[in-house]
Amino acid sequence: MIQADWGGEFRNKDLQTELRQREIQLKETVPRHSETNVVAERANCTIFTMSRIVLTGAGIAKGYWDKASLWAVYTKNRLPHKSLSKGKTPELLLPDIHIEQQRANLRPFRQRVQCYDYEISDKLSPRGYEGRIMGYTNTHQTYWVIDATGKTKLAKNP
Repeated sequence: MIQADWGGEFRNKDLQTELRQREIQLKETVPRHSETNVVAERANCTIFTMSRIVLTGAGIAKGYWDKASLWAVYTKNRLPHKSLSKGKTPELLLPDIHIEQQRANLRPFRQRVQCYDYEISDKLSPRGYEGRIMGYTNTHQTYWVIDATGKTKLAKNP
């Protein structure tokens, strides 16, 4: 069962269809009353606080809030948490997770990295560019990177 305040996060028809197919119940609470679902509201507050801090600290536009939020969730899920059993990370509670390997891949938001440009076909042109890490992907050691022109690209283990 998922409990939501019906403030907008779960109004997506695709998500509701998916929940029905998986036989997950959605319990609706009063909109804009965070006290009816304190845990979820606290988690959202933490994620948006992390996102706001990294966006402000990096001095970039609010338009990258989605990348900052994904970075915040990924990072938060790999840090110890006191409400879990003996301060374990959320991922340690899941089976077959190589947590040390994943922690080694944690990178600061907007970290400067040198990336290989796979799109260059000219033999004499420089192959690399400087980018900044904007977030993680589902593929091991692959990151979203933004280049100097503002274009977002995938980069492998910068």
